[in-house]
Amino acid sequence: MAKKPHVIGNADEATNPETLPERLAELAQNERLAPLIAANPNTPIETLLGLARENPREFLANPILPLLHLEDPRQLMQIEPLAALTVLRLADVPRWLSSAWCQHADEYVLDAAWLHVGRVDDLSSESGPIDAETAMRDAPLYLMSTKKFSYPSLQLPDWVVLCLSRHRSTQVRDAVVGCDISVPLLVRFANQRELRCAVAGNAKTPPNMLSQLSHDKDAAVREAVAQNPCTARDTLKNLARSQASQIRAAVAAHASTPVDALTLLVEDNDPQVRTGVADNPNTPAPLLAMLRNDREWAVREAVAANPNTAVNVLRRLANDQDRKVSRMAQAAYDGRQGKRPHQTPRQITTQLDHRQIASILRAAGIRQMCFLEYLLMLTDSELPADMLAEQAPSLFWPERYLIARHSNADHATLKELAQDGNRFVRAVAQERLAAEGGEGSRHE
Repeated sequence: MAKKPHVIGNADEATNPETLPERLAELAQNERLAPLIAANPNTPIETLLGLARENPREFLANPILPLLHLEDPRQLMQIEPLAALTVLRLADVPRWLSSAWCQHADEYVLDAAWLHVGRVDDLSSESGPIDAETAMRDAPLYLMSTKKFSYPSLQLPDWVVLCLSRHRSTQVRDAVVGCDISVPLLVRFANQRELRCAVAGNAKTPPNMLSQLSHDKDAAVREAVAQNPCTARDTLKNLARSQASQIRAAVAAHASTPVDALTLLVEDNDPQVRTGVADNPNTPAPLLAMLRNDREWAVREAVAANPNTAVNVLRRLANDQDRKVSRMAQAAYDGRQGKRPHQTPRQITTQLDHRQIASILRAAGIRQMCFLEYLLMLTDSELPADMLAEQAPSLFWPERYLIARHSNADHATLKELAQDGNRFVRAVAQERLAAEGGEGSRHE
């Protein structure tokens, strides 16, 4: 049996530049000595890079770094992205290192390095000087899910909406414009072709605007109108005659579609349309009875699940040749007879209040990517100061920037962010400290 490595060691051995690299790598397993190993110039490169995340200041203080860069710039490029992001949160990253990491393969590291306070005195592009909101539009942002998310207690600040509505990602733009935003902004976005579909799907869009959008040339916009819960009955009635089957299917499933439109759609050639009618909670029993013999099993199953379906139809469907249909019909029939409860499947929409948002942020811990959902949660005006302080060490500068701008951020959090390595986080925190008479002096 192999002997376990003898670690122990002491501070003198960990700080001694003549300690063998192999021994330093071994001592790095000792958490107490790890910061000392991170600052030792004889520490092997693999060990040094591995210690950077937990010991960023000691890593930067290591005198071997510039020599490693001169020897082979590719060596420091091997650092793990989360470790590099941790280091780049510090303001005293040397210019040569932040500039080098502007060539890093990871997009988050590249973005953070490019915006580091020590890299350049001025940022500019072909279109002119770059400000925080311009930088945020280019920041790497992703959605955790393609499903729509809804924060009923969350009123997104207009500046956040305007900024992210021009984000480089179509998914991000559509998700933001689909959130709870002001009507004036919806009116503004309705005139922008690339945002019109998201406006049509926003539950805050007024019915008169939805009526106008129902005549849009883009079928995707019209379909979004047909799916919008606030679309007026007359608009739905007109859309029921659309040539596009996906639009008719959306109308068929809409809870506000009038019965005369459902009567038209019950004999539609497209099975998705008929399934929508069968699933609609407002479809009357006579129309459901018409669909009991539909050739598509999915239509018959939806009839069996509909609470408006007559008992005699359920008895017939309980003997359906398709097992899914017969099971659903039997369960519904038994529910009517009181034998066991029957619940019709319904889509569940998760609604989050500020307490749940705080809980989600806390549970998320350290994230590998910057997700739009978390970013928007940080705009919740009711998030308490302690929650903002807890999130302030985020590795992603857009999150820290929103925290620095949050009205509930306390003095201690702002003071910490005023020393941030990102130029925009740092600037807004310093401005807020200066405004409240705190320690907002600049140290750039």
